[in-house]
Formats: sequence, C-alpha cells, structure tokens
Amino acid sequence: MASLADEVKVRNRFRSPRRLSATAAAWALAILGTVSERPAHACHTISDFGYAWSRPASMAEVSMEYADFRLGDRRGSYQVVAPSLEWAPHGRLSLALRVPIAHVTYWGGMPGSLSQPSMLQAASGGNASVSGLGDIGVVVKVGLWTHERWSLSAGVGSELPTGDVATGIGGGHVMLAPFVALTLQASPRLHFFGFVTDRVAISTHGEAAAADTMPATNGVAAMESGPDGSVLMPHSDHELAVRVGAVYALEHVYLSAGAEQTVVWSGENGGLVLRAEVGASLRHGLRVAVGYDAPVWGAERFTWRGRLGLQWAF
Repeated sequence: MASLADEVKVRNRFRSPRRLSATAAAWALAILGTVSERPAHACHTISDFGYAWSRPASMAEVSMEYADFRLGDRRGSYQVVAPSLEWAPHGRLSLALRVPIAHVTYWGGMPGSLSQPSMLQAASGGNASVSGLGDIGVVVKVGLWTHERWSLSAGVGSELPTGDVATGIGGGHVMLAPFVALTLQASPRLHFFGFVTDRVAISTHGEAAAADTMPATNGVAAMESGPDGSVLMPHSDHELAVRVGAVYALEHVYLSAGAEQTVVWSGENGGLVLRAEVGASLRHGLRVAVGYDAPVWGAERFTWRGRLGLQWAF
C-alpha cells in the first residue's frame, strides 16, 4: 500500500484547518493572487478534514462533530453525524452531497428566541433536546490548474433550507459560497494550503421572523447567533472566510495545524479559530482523522468543537 506521503503527492487532498488573523488572511489572498487571480463555521463547501480537500475526487465520508455553543440566549451542545459523497465523473470536475443529522441539547430548557417545537424532548436537569435533519449541502468543484507541486481548484457550495428553523437546527434560507482552494507541496512531507470563500445568504419566506428574535449579547450583534437561526452553522448575511494551514505527512500518518479568519462585510465582529488535526491511512483506501477547533478571538460561534471523520476514496 502506498504511503500517505505518496498519496498526498498524487492527490493533494489535504484540507487546511480553519481561521487566521487579519494579517495572515491578507497574506493568503496575496498568495492566491500570484497564481490566478473565510460556520462552525458555515457552509461545508469541502470536507472538514485535511485528507479530502483541494482537487476533485471520488470519495465517501462520514463525519461526526460535538460542540458546545453560547449564542445569545441559546446555550447548549450539539452532535452531528453527516454522511457525504463526492463523485468525480471527470478528473477536473466533482459533485458532492452532504446530509447532516443533528441532536441539539439546550441547557436550561428551550430558549425564548425559538418557537416551541412539537417534537421537543425533555432531558434531565431542566434541559431540552431535539433531533432532526440539518441543512443539506451541495457542492460543485472544478480543477483549474495543476503543475507538479501546485494545485488550484474553484467551485460553489450551497446549503439548502431542509432543517427546522423552529428548533435551531435549520437556517431557513439558501446559502451560496463560491470558493477558491490552493495547494502547495513544499516537500514530499510538507504541504501548505489556502482556501477563500465568500458566503452569501439568500433569504426565503419565513426567515425574517426568526431573524428578528435573535438577541444581542456581550456587545456582539445578532450575527453571533446567525440570522439563519441555526446553532449548527451560524453566519452573517454576507461574510468572507480565509483558511490557511500546513500538513506534515509521515509514513501512514499526517499532522496538521492552521486557522480560519472570518470577515463580516457589514462591519460586525468576525472571529479567529485555531485548528489541529491528526489522521492515518488505513487499508483499502480508508482514512481516519480526528480534529479539535478552538476560537481564540472575536465572536465565538462555538465554545469548542471536536471532529471525527472516516473517508473512503474510490
């Protein structure tokens, strides 16, 4: 079986971790400019894990997330299991689908900013929990340019309003996120990545009422809760996200670290999140990865988040 470093050299599939400072964000944009021309987080335009990132490819993945959040009067934790499939009918084109299934626990009961769902379950200690389908993600990715150590891709990701706004699981609108992804192989073991995406919320009927109820907290406007009403992927109406990172690949294991900076176009406070990840190549094209994300500056869209993913390339 080929080593992980060899696989990365051929595929360059590692994905950078999330959010960096404003200075680093400008630096990343400058790098992208030299070759052509950021949710937890919001809009899963590509896999959340480093081993499935830049180029179009065919792969199946199951990711799991656990996070704590404090968004205005909405405080609690969530768990998400999200199977996804990316299919590349051509070496330069891929189509992807992500279906998140979430379980949200609100500490101290259902917050007043949300409607009372009919299927709400009472939990111990006065908490309340609810489960359901989140907002489905669809992505089109195109490989623009590849030359030995460099790889450049672009595409458009979208989230469809399939989740329930009343429970905080759904956003209630369509989110579009065009993106550009860059990969640089500095050496057989060391790789660098950059990712820029512009996220735009397209309002749908019934969203305005949910947005009007989002409270402000600690001087941070309703953007912190997300005008979409989702605790899983809060975001503003229009924002830029820039991600950079590095991956060091050993024989069958890789280590990565990086950050993502969010810039809100309306001038509200964005956020900086640091990310760390370790992954391993198993048999028959299987790979596994675990990651940890921690906000360090600006508006927090989660208190902390842990990630686990299993991917099969075919």
